[in-house]
Amino acid sequence: MDGRKKPLPDHAARFAALTDLDRSLLVEAGAGSGKTSIMAGRVAMLLARGVEPKHIAAITFTEFAASELMNRISRFVGALADGKIPEDLEIAFAKGISPAQRENLHRANNLIDQLVCTTIHGFAQSVIKPYPVEAGIDPGAEIIDPVEGDLAFAEIYAAWIRERLSGDAGDDIVAELVLADEDGGLGLIREVADFRRRNRDARPGSVDWSATLVETFTKATASFSAELARIAFQEEQTATGAQHFVDLGQSIADLTRDASAPSRGLVGILNLANPSACFTQAGGARQLRTLGRWQTAAAAAGWPKAAGTEAHQVAKSRYDACHDAFAALRTQTAAELLARIARSMDGLIANWQAWKRDAALLDFDDLLYTARDLVRERETVRHALAGRFRHVLVDEFQDTDPLQIDLLWRLCGESVEEADAAPLKRTLRPGALFLVGDPKQAIYRFRGADVNAYISARDAIGADALLKITANFRSL
Repeated sequence: MDGRKKPLPDHAARFAALTDLDRSLLVEAGAGSGKTSIMAGRVAMLLARGVEPKHIAAITFTEFAASELMNRISRFVGALADGKIPEDLEIAFAKGISPAQRENLHRANNLIDQLVCTTIHGFAQSVIKPYPVEAGIDPGAEIIDPVEGDLAFAEIYAAWIRERLSGDAGDDIVAELVLADEDGGLGLIREVADFRRRNRDARPGSVDWSATLVETFTKATASFSAELARIAFQEEQTATGAQHFVDLGQSIADLTRDASAPSRGLVGILNLANPSACFTQAGGARQLRTLGRWQTAAAAAGWPKAAGTEAHQVAKSRYDACHDAFAALRTQTAAELLARIARSMDGLIANWQAWKRDAALLDFDDLLYTARDLVRERETVRHALAGRFRHVLVDEFQDTDPLQIDLLWRLCGESVEEADAAPLKRTLRPGALFLVGDPKQAIYRFRGADVNAYISARDAIGADALLKITANFRSL
C-alpha cells in the first residue's frame, strides 16, 4: 500500500491550503501530515502567482526548523521554475505550470534571499530594525545571549533583594516572607521575579480580601459551637473539631487586628498549622464521618436513632460552612499576598530594563514586546509594515502565546477606529495570514505557549477558514 495515499477530506483540505491564496486560513495538521511541505508549498504558490519574495514572511519555532523550511521552499521554487512539479505539489499543479507562473517563479528564484524565513523573534527583529527611533531603542542595540542575560538578571535581582532585606523596611512583604520561611520565601520571590521579567504585561488581578472575610469565618466557627450546644446530647469528635475551628478563628483574628491587613498578619494566616481533626495532611477539608457516633450518642442519652441522624446533619452543615469560609479566606489572602509581591518588584523590573538600555542590549522578550508596541502605538508604521509583509505564514502555531497573536493580528488585520480594540477583533486582510498548527502537540507551556490563545485565535479566524488535515503521510 502507498503510504502517501490520502482520504478525500484530507486531499481536498490540502488542495485548499495550497491554492486558496485569497483567504487567511488556519490549517490544523496532525503529526506526520506534511506541515513543512504545506508551508513551503503555500509560499511557492504565492510566488507562482507573482507575489514578490520580500512581501512574504514564513515563521516557525526554531532556527533549525526555519532553515529546513527555507531549504524546502528553495527546492520547490527551483524545481517549478525548471518546469518540474515536486510530488508534494502535484495536487496544486494538476494542469501543469503555466508560462506566466514559470516566469514569476524564475524571477522569485533570483530574489529568494529577500524572503524572510525565521523564528518569531527573528521576525520581530525584522519588524523593528527599520524603525529604531519609533521603537525607542538604540539603533546599534544587540541581542544579548540568553545565558548572559540570565546571569545579568541574577546579579540585579541579588542586589535588589539584599536591599529589601537590609535595614528597617517596615511591613515589607519580601522581608516578612523570608522571616516566616527563609527557603520557601526566597524561592517564591524568585519565581515571581522570573515571571514578571518574562511577562511584563502581567498585572495582579483585582483582590477581594478584606477584614469581613475574617469576621465571616469567626462567625461560622461561633455558630458551629452554638449549634452543638443546643443539641441535648454530644458527640466528642465533632465537639473537638468545633473547638479547633474556634481556636483557629481566634488565631487569625489576633493576626489581623490592624484594619490595614499588615503583610506579617497575612503571611501568618497562610502559615498557620491546620488542625488534623479538621484537615487532611495535604491541607484539604477532612470529611465529618461521625454519623454512627452521633447515633450512638443519641441512644446513650435515651434518644431515638433518628435524632442522632438529624444532629449529625446539623453538625455537618455547620462544619462545612466553617470550611467554606476558611477556604475563601485563605484563597483571598494568598491572592492579596501575591499581588503585593508582584507590586514590590516594580523597582526590580525597572532596574533590569535600565541596565539593558544603558548597555544597548535587547533580549528575546524585548524583541516581541517592542515589535508589538510599535505596531500598536504607531499606526503609520503599522500600515507601512503591513504593506511590507503582505503574507505572513506561521508554523507550529499551537506553541504561540497571546503576545505573538497580538503582534500578528495587528500586522495582518485591517485598521480599526478604536486604537485599544482587542487585536482578535480586527478583520484579517484577505490572504494575509496563514497558520499551521495542532493543539494536541502543544508542549511549550513552560516557555509561555498558551493553547487557550490558540483556541481564541481559531475562534476569531472562523470556522469557514479552518482546514483539518489528519492523514499521516510519514508512515503507512
